[in-house]
Amino acid sequence: MKKQYPGHAKRVMFGIWSVLRQFMYTKFIIVTDCGCQYRDWKEVIWALTTRADAARDVLIVENTPIDYLDFASPVAGLGPRWVSTRRTNGARNR
Repeated sequence: MKKQYPGHAKRVMFGIWSVLRQFMYTKFIIVTDCGCQYRDWKEVIWALTTRADAARDVLIVENTPIDYLDFASPVAGLGPRWVSTRRTNGARNR
């Protein structure tokens, strides 16, 4: 995506989860910038491991509806989701 303002990736994430009912069962969303070939899984993983700072670029949303068959959550049908993104220059503090 071409980020236009701070918080744009977060807005995309919540938009994806709200478009269709099936998308609420999506556990991970990775938002990449225009320079990453998102269809090349190796490049996406490389971008996550070299460009993303987990303390700054990962957002975990807790206690959201998830699939009942997801046994990783402690409560059936309720668990966390996360998004990873690189911040724009306007959102970066360092």
